[in-house]
Amino acid sequence: MIRILTLSFLLLFNLGEVLSITCYKKISSNAHSISPKRLVKQIKQGDLVSFQKSLQSDSTLLNHRFKDSSNLLMVALKHNKTEIAKYLIEKGIEVNIETKKHITPLLISTRLRQYDITKLLVKNGASINVEADYGETPLRNSMQLFEPDSKDDVELFKFLISNGADVKHICERCCSSSYLITAISSYKNEMAIYLLDIGVDSLEHKSCRGFTALHLAISFDNLELVMYLLKKGANINSKTSQGLTVFELARRYNAGEVMLYLENNYCDK
Repeated sequence: MIRILTLSFLLLFNLGEVLSITCYKKISSNAHSISPKRLVKQIKQGDLVSFQKSLQSDSTLLNHRFKDSSNLLMVALKHNKTEIAKYLIEKGIEVNIETKKHITPLLISTRLRQYDITKLLVKNGASINVEADYGETPLRNSMQLFEPDSKDDVELFKFLISNGADVKHICERCCSSSYLITAISSYKNEMAIYLLDIGVDSLEHKSCRGFTALHLAISFDNLELVMYLLKKGANINSKTSQGLTVFELARRYNAGEVMLYLENNYCDK
């Protein structure tokens, strides 16, 4: 009789344990039913409310990293979902995370001209002087579009400099370009003038093409910058790495305005 009771007790105990395990698995399964894939879908849809609820149900996903080492913040930025990006930054997501190619959230936000997010990232400790594998930097991103200066671009450019951007950086991966040479190449006159005014660049530095900033401005027939560079001390007698004088360079590139100015003001030099 005692053996039967003992056996019955053990069976009931084991059954209870099984039920307990089953119940635990169910609860555990529900707790982890929010997947990174689901969060990405909500980001793409711009569904901030659902995204917030999902993240609140499993806060460990805030620091989830994908195969390329990116995170949810980078996904939100790439899809231009700035409200979700702001929420993630406010929740304390890592802002200096790097992919395998050294892309960071700040590089994405500057590349996509997300001005408010860029300022928020910097305010929350994003590194301004990060450089991607192919030479991309936040400051270079602010001047890369081949069009005249926009007010917002110039503001972003100055904001990055005022917050510690290394203006003397030379990009070895992009034709040994200084920021001054990049600004001239991208038709960013106001940015180039700003760099000259704060005295950040050697005017004798040459890119891999063998051009100084003055040579480059001449080749673009950019009279405004040619005049300003000369005013700031650019060497009128400097030659390209191929041995061309400024006059020969102006003729080769049919820089009519610049040629006329040089002939009228520097012909005897």
